[in-house]
Amino acid sequence: MSASPSARATANSGSTALNLSHSAPLFLSAVRSFSILQLFSRGYLAPEYLYRGEISPQSDIYSLGMLLIQISTGEKNKSNTEDKCGAKFIEQVRQEWTDHKITSMYASLGAGHLQEIKRCIEIGLQCVEVDRKKRPTIKEIIDKLNGKR
Repeated sequence: MSASPSARATANSGSTALNLSHSAPLFLSAVRSFSILQLFSRGYLAPEYLYRGEISPQSDIYSLGMLLIQISTGEKNKSNTEDKCGAKFIEQVRQEWTDHKITSMYASLGAGHLQEIKRCIEIGLQCVEVDRKKRPTIKEIIDKLNGKR
């Protein structure tokens, strides 16, 4: 199938964007709906958004924290209608992911890598603080990931 004239012109001009204006509204609507459902069903949304409709950069930090925790621990948050923001999952990680568990789960790794995993879990837990004012900024997160703080 050949690209539309406007898509070819955009592609030929060196831009990576395609002109899909005829289907963009429908596509964007579907993406938004899918994205919101995916996030909502998996417990990535910050409590202030879920319960008060407030959204801010700290809401994104909350979502980032959930991702850091899940990637570092290998465990998934299974949110439900009673625990939409993953409070039980977060508490479970706080209680169970001690130095001993990290060492036993990642026994083949050296001390430096174990410290990195621990740091990622700690940063993730800071990011999912219920009080958004207690969550770190993205600069603080990057500094911590780089071992600066």
